[in-house]
Amino acid sequence: AASTDGGTTFTHRGVIARDAAATHTYPEGTIEQLPDGRLLGVVRHHTWSGSAWDLATPRQTVSADNGATWSALQDVAVSFPHGYDHYDDNNRKLLGVAPALTRMPNGVMVLSSGRTDNWVAISPDGLGNSFEQAQVTYRNFPEQDTGAFQRSHGSSGNGAHAVVGPNRILQVGDNCAPSWGCPATDAGFQIDGEYRVWKKFV
Repeated sequence: AASTDGGTTFTHRGVIARDAAATHTYPEGTIEQLPDGRLLGVVRHHTWSGSAWDLATPRQTVSADNGATWSALQDVAVSFPHGYDHYDDNNRKLLGVAPALTRMPNGVMVLSSGRTDNWVAISPDGLGNSFEQAQVTYRNFPEQDTGAFQRSHGSSGNGAHAVVGPNRILQVGDNCAPSWGCPATDAGFQIDGEYRVWKKFV
């Protein structure tokens, strides 16, 4: 949706992501303007396994007409040069809730996301074709997890970030996912089982 009156009212502009076959869902998204004026969108992505929705690699798309139409979705390319070793029950890397994009004053594009670990990656040229130098910025999950979200308890991976300088962002997130993240039956948290919000400068 777009506003031409400073956010007082919004009108429908276009659809960023939709799957007519209903085997993929895209429940969250973020948009940022590229240096050439196009819009870059990154969306949370789930696939249908036949019995449940599984979290998958985030996808990205570009609009050249101010959001009216969007290019075909493709997986976001994220590289963790120092490794990334937290997996879900299907032994896949968890990469993708609450994505957030920001183009910094220095031109670098920042992407943050998570589940359960929060992470940040950058596109140095600001184009978002790939994101590199990714690193985990916050991790809190229990070594002994007795819940239905096995190895997904602890922090939810949801978060946000804001620019606080030419080369610096403030990132925030939760230590325990509200209500379900840190039940008393879990133990061995990387941080602890307390419900609170954290902040970190990157």
